[in-house]
Amino acid sequence: MHAHHINLRKIGIMFLIFTLVFTGISVSLGAPVSYAASSAVYVSSSKGDDINGDGSEATPYATLKTAYTEVSDGGTIYLLDDITQTTKNSEALKLNLDKRVTITTAPGVNTVMIKRGEPSGNNALDTQFDLTSGELTLKNIIIDSNFNNQRISGRIVNVFGGSRLIIEEGAVLRGSNSGFSGSVIHVDNTGSVVEMKGGEIRENISTGAAVLVDSGSQFIMTGGLITDNIGGGISFRSNPSGMLVMSGEARITGNTNSTGKALNVNMANYKSLILDGPFTGEAGITTQSMTAGTQFGQATDAGLGSIENLFADSGALLASYDANNTLVWRSFKNEISQPSTDGEITGTTLTANGNWELPLDDTLNPGAYTITVSASNKKTQSEPVNRQFVVVDKTALENKVTEISNENLVQAEYTPATWQALQDALDEANRVLNDGNATQEQVNNALQAVRDARNALARKLIIPSTGALHPNVSADVYEYSMNVDYSTTELRFTVNPVTPDATITLNGHRSKQWTSQ
Repeated sequence: MHAHHINLRKIGIMFLIFTLVFTGISVSLGAPVSYAASSAVYVSSSKGDDINGDGSEATPYATLKTAYTEVSDGGTIYLLDDITQTTKNSEALKLNLDKRVTITTAPGVNTVMIKRGEPSGNNALDTQFDLTSGELTLKNIIIDSNFNNQRISGRIVNVFGGSRLIIEEGAVLRGSNSGFSGSVIHVDNTGSVVEMKGGEIRENISTGAAVLVDSGSQFIMTGGLITDNIGGGISFRSNPSGMLVMSGEARITGNTNSTGKALNVNMANYKSLILDGPFTGEAGITTQSMTAGTQFGQATDAGLGSIENLFADSGALLASYDANNTLVWRSFKNEISQPSTDGEITGTTLTANGNWELPLDDTLNPGAYTITVSASNKKTQSEPVNRQFVVVDKTALENKVTEISNENLVQAEYTPATWQALQDALDEANRVLNDGNATQEQVNNALQAVRDARNALARKLIIPSTGALHPNVSADVYEYSMNVDYSTTELRFTVNPVTPDATITLNGHRSKQWTSQ
């Protein structure tokens, strides 16, 4: 009985030794040590170790793949430095677990960048993040998908299978040069959602928009910026397509097609835009038919007051809504005769009678001019309307007429013919001055006529105090007669010499004035 117990003890010892040796062999073969899932997992490309690391800040993992496996539901993956994520050997990050995970820069570290590494060249493998389950949040992180400026057959993120991607402030998705539509994000399948609360999607190149919203999915944008993407900002596919739901401070602007034409939200024939609540951002819209009456979405009651922040990528169109809150284009007319209430009046003055006045800092030279007028409403402009006008300078004519008026000329002192000639010239000058349609040639001719008439105005050589000499006084006439009233007791003759030093002799008297009684 005693021996039996000894044998059992030996067997136990042998089993214990075997177990220790087996475990030791396992460690020596290089299998990763498994730890309990953590709510905070750290990754470092410079000092991380997927085999011996535990995901702590002191001993982080080396790859996002290991970090994603080990992080707990609701946990955060903190990046301590830039990492390069290759897709060459099927190393795209497969996010296929039903859990919520955030990827962000570690506290106290400058914003970290996830760089694209060497691609595989296989269409199915070169998307960096393949999200098919659960929820991924990106914040305070840069994902730069540029690899030597090569066109890649892949995207930055696929959002499939009812999963959810959340983009928050500080997240930047850039640099994707993709042969696919949706160079940055492709969201597809019923229940799949991308929620953009902040951050930026910018400087990407594609064959059809940075974001592709596909059947049954939603792209919800309440903040952030989509800009500077070649190929467009957002586009749609399938029937029915997915939905773009906008509100808040979301901005989709500055995106173009390959030829540089504005292409922000490319609705094509879809009516997939929902304006869901107050919208203080802005978004350019392109529909397949950029004509008045084309429908492109729906507005909730709360979104109706924000229609003006949707603008047409091209054409003189304004966003509006009908009785059913359907978003629809209407024409933006530019009536030159009266300012449009749709547009902003800048650089002009609106008078009480409804006319536009354009104040100028500098005087325009005389001549013909063309003015082009267009109305604007935020980024939408009406078709330009041209108006021709002619600048006529009447200043010299006005000054000459005023000058002659200020001389206070006395008709009796001048010969009737030259006086009448001057009056005729002044009458014509005043008519031209008051004629709003007078040409510069008419003004110039009137001015010359007044000048000539004033220069030709001739004073009478001898002016009696009453009555008139016959004939008119001239240098070659020596005898004159005159009739005066019987009651006249005195005549005075005023002499106007041809030159200031000239004198006239009358009855032997040399003088400029005589009195005859």
